[in-house]
Amino acid sequence: MSSTPISVGDVAPDFTSTSQSNTPWTLSSVTPSKHVVLYSYPKDDTPGCTKQVCKFNDSIELFDKLDAAIVGVSADADHTQFINKYGLKFIK
Repeated sequence: MSSTPISVGDVAPDFTSTSQSNTPWTLSSVTPSKHVVLYSYPKDDTPGCTKQVCKFNDSIELFDKLDAAIVGVSADADHTQFINKYGLKFIK
């Protein structure tokens, strides 16, 4: 893993993780066709992170018009309760 900081507008290094549906997910599978809003957060249901994710969710139509995928990354293994609690539309 690179230790070089990433700045706004930089191309993110490719990575593979596990999706909410417990399948492998790779950043490069999205980036050829879409812009990506990649954000990380420490844990589901923390005040600041919840506010951020709800703002993304409320603005989903704008992101769709911009052909942008929203990708959230955290250490939590299961986001089901968090997704259902806030009606998150963009998390798969």
